[in-house]
Amino acid sequence: MTSSGSKVFRVSLSEENYMTSVVATRVCLAGDALDYLGGRTVCAAVDLPTIVVDTGRGVWFSPAHEALTRDLEQFVRDSYADVTIEPTTLAATCTAPSPGGLGTSSSICIGLLREILRRCGEDPADAVRLAYDFEFQRTHGGGVDHVSIAHGGWLFTLGCDSGLPTTIDFRGAADGPQWSVTLIDTGLSKDCGDAIGRFRQLQRNHCAELASYIRDLDATSAQVWEAVLEHDLKGVLAGMDDAHALMRDRYELSDPRIERLRDAAMSATGGVFKLTGSGNGGCLFTLHRSDEQSTMRTALIKAGIEPMSVYHCRVAEGLDGDSAAPPAVKVQS
Repeated sequence: MTSSGSKVFRVSLSEENYMTSVVATRVCLAGDALDYLGGRTVCAAVDLPTIVVDTGRGVWFSPAHEALTRDLEQFVRDSYADVTIEPTTLAATCTAPSPGGLGTSSSICIGLLREILRRCGEDPADAVRLAYDFEFQRTHGGGVDHVSIAHGGWLFTLGCDSGLPTTIDFRGAADGPQWSVTLIDTGLSKDCGDAIGRFRQLQRNHCAELASYIRDLDATSAQVWEAVLEHDLKGVLAGMDDAHALMRDRYELSDPRIERLRDAAMSATGGVFKLTGSGNGGCLFTLHRSDEQSTMRTALIKAGIEPMSVYHCRVAEGLDGDSAAPPAVKVQS
């Protein structure tokens, strides 16, 4: 894995703190925002993990670290009867760009909650559901990040207005395509808050344009998943290109600066780069054969893309006990 330092939630590992949990992040190949709009989404967990550490002391790296940990501790107290939680010294550090459209906020919450639950004698597997509930109260977004991170590998889901999405199909990291992932941090922080509110309002108003967008993006997700199952890299990239165009052209979920960077990356590498997440910022990413990583990196740097903004990773396994295939459901096309 090659990466630069992330912008927030970064701590250094030393003798004074120790690792307690490692949680993957994810990229979205198609269907961004459909996890709460009722469509299908294709994601892959990636090994740019969030690492939870116990600082072992009462001195925090930043107010943000302590505030989030304290909020999650209180959330667990409110969610369980007669649970006793002593204040912890847990903090999370991201190896992925954050916020970068990679599900880092969900990864952070899952990692911290797993450790909080362990320490109060509750089941750490509940962390996925609790992390979704905690974030839903604040953003009203979807839960595909949480499910993708939990199961790892390649995931095809059906979204809903609230609650975790339903798994349609799944391939573990070892069983799915053995492609590598290259990401470019655009330098623009992803913020999907406005997009979530706008999409939800349009859906409440029965907007015909949004309904058409959901149908088209949903169909693209189905095509991408079929290509994943067939290990058809060209087919997956073509679908990612279509998904990016839909996001950009229908609802301006990109930015001219991102598009210039995307054009440069695609011209330099001959690949397809897609924005992951739907917040006018974050990361562009592509998939490629593992033996092309060095060539990909060289081409991007020659194109003037800052080396520290380029990350390389692989598809990751899920959390302990969640790497096996979840139950699949039959969904009408």
